[in-house]
Amino acid sequence: MKKILLITSVTFFYFSFLSQNVWIDQNARWYYNYTNIAEKGYVEWNYNTNQNVLGKTCQKIDGKRYVYRETGPGSGYVYFHTDVLPSHYTYVNGDTVFHYSNGNFYTLLNFGANVGDSWITDISNDGLSCTYDTTRVIVDSIGTVFLNGQNYRWISIKNIILNIYDSASYFYEGKFVERFGLFESRYNSRPNTLFPTETGRRDSVLTTSQACDPLLITEYYLHDFYCFRDSTFFYKTGGDFQCEPPSVGIEERLTNSHVKLYPSLSVGNQEISIDIFKNYLIINNIKLYSLTGKEIILTKTDNGFYAPSKSGIYFVVIETNKGVLTKKLIVE
Repeated sequence: MKKILLITSVTFFYFSFLSQNVWIDQNARWYYNYTNIAEKGYVEWNYNTNQNVLGKTCQKIDGKRYVYRETGPGSGYVYFHTDVLPSHYTYVNGDTVFHYSNGNFYTLLNFGANVGDSWITDISNDGLSCTYDTTRVIVDSIGTVFLNGQNYRWISIKNIILNIYDSASYFYEGKFVERFGLFESRYNSRPNTLFPTETGRRDSVLTTSQACDPLLITEYYLHDFYCFRDSTFFYKTGGDFQCEPPSVGIEERLTNSHVKLYPSLSVGNQEISIDIFKNYLIINNIKLYSLTGKEIILTKTDNGFYAPSKSGIYFVVIETNKGVLTKKLIVE
């Protein structure tokens, strides 16, 4: 009898030491860095409200991708635009996080799973997938990680793929930790962030993840976990305690309206002045590129530079202490 009580006590202590909160709390926010060819930025996910879906009270998770692109060879990155991503809906039952997609709920993550367990993460039912309609993942390793004074379970999952030319309608792989999801991507495969990424479709030559034609070269978004925060939990890859948008190499508030060229429409060899409308900006360097991306040697002045003698459209790359701006210059 005493042995049974001892085993029970040890078992209770072990499970109480593990986190009891499988998924997110209110005001959850994630940031993931991403890179692509001549492009980088970050993805932001936010949970602020609940919504009823098929009788389930779900967390409504909204996402945005902030895109920064190169303006020319070696010119750095500037803000380009913001993509609004589709909203996602999740709820928790026991150790399992469920995800709404294509009219049904599917298992997103099961933190009570063992190695070799598998489940369906999504089924494409619109007939447009150029791969298998059913997406199934398998657990290849499990463990715990010590974060914020507690042990949290993690699972590593991968898509079940038969051969190099086979795939599934949705891609979902990586190392996922309870409380906030993906925190290690697989860089030898197509990446995702929190949710399954749709792969090839017959109505698109090239999608965000995989083309229908396996011989086509596809540009993938490569994601890195940056930070997560909600009302009861915080985790970040860096050393401070702020979960703010990651730096992309420029100040996000910096816009083209802060600096102006005068005149922006000029004739050859005319002096072009650079006017600054923010007193904290300091110009460190100026570069000039042709429409084809060739760097043009320019003559600088105290207030700017001289326009090139040849007519055409040029891009003026202005490097400041707060980032890089690009202005268009037309020489008649």
